[in-house]
Amino acid sequence: LEFSPKIVGEEGNTVITSVFIKGKGVATGKEFENTAEMRWSFNDAGMVTSYKVNVDTAALESALSSK
Repeated sequence: LEFSPKIVGEEGNTVITSVFIKGKGVATGKEFENTAEMRWSFNDAGMVTSYKVNVDTAALESALSSK
């Protein structure tokens, strides 16, 4: 299992990260690799006000599904 984030950019109270994900479906034993883009926005107190993620869900579904 690997979950490796890196900061791609930041502007004001928004941070964009790219995360490499590698793992194996427990039920299927199938391995997968994927990259997700995560966008975090924070208020002045440092609390998260919004979070969005873009990821190829088909790749994850393939590894986790027994089809």
